[in-house]
Amino acid sequence: MTIDNVAVKVSAVVYFSISDPQASLVKVEDVHYATSQLMQTELRDVLCKRSFSEILSERNHLSSEIKERAERITNEWGVNIDQIQMKEVDLIDPDMVRALAKEAEATREKTAAMIRASGELESAKILANAAKLFETTPMSMELRRLQSLEKIAKEKSQTTVVVPMGLGTETAIGLSAASASNSGKILKDIEDSNE
Repeated sequence: MTIDNVAVKVSAVVYFSISDPQASLVKVEDVHYATSQLMQTELRDVLCKRSFSEILSERNHLSSEIKERAERITNEWGVNIDQIQMKEVDLIDPDMVRALAKEAEATREKTAAMIRASGELESAKILANAAKLFETTPMSMELRRLQSLEKIAKEKSQTTVVVPMGLGTETAIGLSAASASNSGKILKDIEDSNE
């Protein structure tokens, strides 16, 4: 049982050698059985202090820790622990598998939402800076509008676009109120001459 109350089944292998045959015969009755039992105990002691996710992600570190703890005892028996490998870590309860899958999915969704929110915040900051720039230079806003119209015009679909011409737009595109009234007068003169 892990620290987060997950029941797990762990398969592990221990490789050991006998460095002092006399000690291995005198200090312990059956060195193979004693080493096996000691490794199981150390494995349980170390894993019960970890969460399930730590066991999965830190197998090598945990194997080293178990080896160090066991060697304190096995050295007295004339046994050297060469290597410990955790082969499989399985969940015992099928309901726990579903619960952990839901937890992992919720964590992924939370991370995705945080990334989207961070992107939205960055986008809002950039748009706020752009709005300040457009406010101080009206010509840049008009250029942006023309770029948007050009982009729409390049599309293959037939689209009707109504472009409002607000106050101050005449100045931005180079027309003045005087030239607008002059063009109106010229049009009237042409109409009169045609009659």
